[in-house]
Amino acid sequence: MGYALIFDAVVAVLLVVTIVYAAILNRKLSVLRSAKGEMERLLGSFSQATAKVEQGLAGARDAAEGAAKELRKQMETGRGLADDLAFLVQRGSELADKLDGSITGSRSAGGAKSGSAKVTSISDLEQAAQARDASRRHRAAGMATAAIGPDQDGEAAVAGALSPKQTALLKALKAIR
Repeated sequence: MGYALIFDAVVAVLLVVTIVYAAILNRKLSVLRSAKGEMERLLGSFSQATAKVEQGLAGARDAAEGAAKELRKQMETGRGLADDLAFLVQRGSELADKLDGSITGSRSAGGAKSGSAKVTSISDLEQAAQARDASRRHRAAGMATAAIGPDQDGEAAVAGALSPKQTALLKALKAIR
């Protein structure tokens, strides 16, 4: 019987330890249960914040795509303007070359005439120099317009360097686009 009593005492001690452990565990579980509501609210607010961020990202993505489309459109417009300006510069160079050739021809024809013909050829030379300067100004204006773009300030700067006919031609080319 001695062993049975010792065995019962050990079991009783283990039962007391188990009861104490269960009481401690029960307190911790009650704290966890009370925090469960708070955790649910926290997860709900986290879910709402995540949804707002996703909406913001979608809006930013749409805005970036719109900006990219607008940029592509402006680049195409710029390429068209550059092509138009290159054409105008080429035509201006051809006209300057023709003018230079006609001045050279009139100079050689005027050399056989009297001294007054020489004065005329000198004025022709001055006109040719002015035409070359005008051609250079037009080229510079074309490059400035290509660099600046079709804004009002660039048009005002170029308009001062262009003749009224050239300004009308530029407006007509812009209207075609």
